[in-house]
Amino acid sequence: MHEEWPPVIHLALHLPGEQPVYFESNIQEVELQQRMLTARSMLMAFFEYNANNEDGRQYLYQDFAAKYVFKAKEKEWKPRQKGIAIGRMYACNPLASKRSYLRLLLTVIPGAQSFKHLQTIASHEYSIFKEACTAHGLLDNDHKWVACFTEAITFATGHSLRILFATALIYQEISDPLALWNQFCKHLCDDLEHRLNLDHQHRQNIPSDIPNLHLDYRLFLISEHLFTAQKTLEEYNLPMPVVPWRLQVNNNSLIARELEYNINTEISNIESFIPMLNREQLTSYQSIMQSLDKLNATQFFLHEPAGTGKTLLFL
Repeated sequence: MHEEWPPVIHLALHLPGEQPVYFESNIQEVELQQRMLTARSMLMAFFEYNANNEDGRQYLYQDFAAKYVFKAKEKEWKPRQKGIAIGRMYACNPLASKRSYLRLLLTVIPGAQSFKHLQTIASHEYSIFKEACTAHGLLDNDHKWVACFTEAITFATGHSLRILFATALIYQEISDPLALWNQFCKHLCDDLEHRLNLDHQHRQNIPSDIPNLHLDYRLFLISEHLFTAQKTLEEYNLPMPVVPWRLQVNNNSLIARELEYNINTEISNIESFIPMLNREQLTSYQSIMQSLDKLNATQFFLHEPAGTGKTLLFL
């Protein structure tokens, strides 16, 4: 009823130390640790074969399956004796920056022997996959962004420039974020020194001997923009702020963000919104609030046509 020819081999794609590990739910901790240490994926076996043998070093990762067979039980590649197959790497969203750059390198470097081998160009080992892609000429340069910021700094505020910089990072438009940052970082904080002088809240629990405090604050503000897209400064090889601008609870920034709400303001908002609810909205609101006093977890699903006031109820 169904036939696929030639067979397509799905090739594993993962970052260093992120290979899948399979185990039973009742496994012992010692056995689990051992399985984690010995876990080996198709990609890791590909590296190992090329490191120990020269006959496959002329093939790219996606072409390897045409000449070799992966033995799942032994977790290793063997020369193909019969048949044909096509290798295809799993697709990777460009927003998953590290994996997307790793995938790009695998499409152009034959006979890769390790992750470090992929990051080494002309005897120079780059610290991240993106830098290696740039060295290979696989990424566009940032001339257009240099021109964009050169023009923008003549009329845009520091706040607008920070949003522009963070947006370009999130959508992977900048090939060398650190170089662009170093060139225009002072313009991204031209409003912060005055802002910090006015906002005494940010002066609490901050050492007074830190020079150029506003320069550190700009890094925090950029990280806040990146947080909305679940990104961090480290992912773009950018420096981290020295000052803990967001006082964390148990080092958990998510909890800290939730605790930033002004309770009195929220109570005032609730008191002003409740009289605006119609009968059905009020019934739903009361049911949800009453469930908070119960020990059993409860889930609610509101399904109504557009324009019936769901957003007001959510507020």
